[in-house]
Amino acid sequence: MKRSMVIGFALWGLTAVARAATPTEQMEGFLLQLEQQGVEPAVQAFFRPSPGAGVAMPQILMMQQQLKTVLPTLGSTSGFEKVREWSVAPSLTRLMYLGKYPQTPLIWSAYFYKSSDGQWWPARLDISTDLNKALDGLD
Repeated sequence: MKRSMVIGFALWGLTAVARAATPTEQMEGFLLQLEQQGVEPAVQAFFRPSPGAGVAMPQILMMQQQLKTVLPTLGSTSGFEKVREWSVAPSLTRLMYLGKYPQTPLIWSAYFYKSSDGQWWPARLDISTDLNKALDGLD
């Protein structure tokens, strides 16, 4: 039985990236940077904390460490594919991507919050190798 890996981080209102990019641009930029530069630079750029958001830093560091542990066990990625984008609410969007690895797919699920100034911020990021759980409700 294949062991399932799930990593989730709720960072609502605690993290920010100073860019006006769409959620898709931010997520695909993160995945490309992850492939090219590795975990730490990609995670730091994606979840760059806003001033006064020190509470999120332990979660960000924990995510970096878990990704540094999990991703090497999957082998080298051969890219990613966008699975779906949901508008959960006018100010909340969910994106799902498929990470392509030699032995198993990896599902990336990200939520983005649109603040009152119109900028989209990463609010949550999950990964899972359990396709049934990750794709549950995807019709």
